[in-house]
Amino acid sequence: MNPRALLALLGAAVLVGVALLRLEAANRAAAERARSDAFYGRLYGFEASGPVPASLADLGRYSQAVVLGRFDGRVEPGRVVGDSGLGPEYDVYFANVGFRIEAILAGSLPAADASDLLLEYLVAGPDEIAALKATLPTERTVMFVGSKYLRRAGIATVYYESGLGRGTFRELDGRTAPVGLTTDPQFGRLEGLPFADFLDLVRRIPILDEMPPA
Repeated sequence: MNPRALLALLGAAVLVGVALLRLEAANRAAAERARSDAFYGRLYGFEASGPVPASLADLGRYSQAVVLGRFDGRVEPGRVVGDSGLGPEYDVYFANVGFRIEAILAGSLPAADASDLLLEYLVAGPDEIAALKATLPTERTVMFVGSKYLRRAGIATVYYESGLGRGTFRELDGRTAPVGLTTDPQFGRLEGLPFADFLDLVRRIPILDEMPPA
């Protein structure tokens, strides 16, 4: 085989290899998103009360901190709230999900919670725990977190909540994939924003930790 033909074959092989790597990366990204969507789709709710945030500023107003990290694999049955006179079909169920903190981007947390948190999510029932664990997201995530609703309710064990589901922003394929708040009135579209740019943006959000109205 002459050198030109050999070079052409090598070049074609490289192109095929690059195309296969890109396809594999795209498939991984799609699988990661599908897993993440399945997890958040199973959550019955995020908080039962409080104002629904319409902007990053709203999230900051009612949050203690903005954290960057990943779920750490812990998914446990949480609180059960109900009236014993009404029967278990009227009970409200929660799940506690562990979150490992990579960085605190804004605000602050007690020293005991500065490296990992238990996030509390409202779920449809006790049988949801296994399904949540099976779909636990693997991507890096920014969370606006607080425990003020629980503090107001007098709950001694501190669990954290994430902004009525709108305080959750995933990194998927290097870009921002919000669970709820896709557009901000001040900063524009958040969906698809390069994740590094989003991290820079949220570092500038004032974190006020205000108690929301009853």
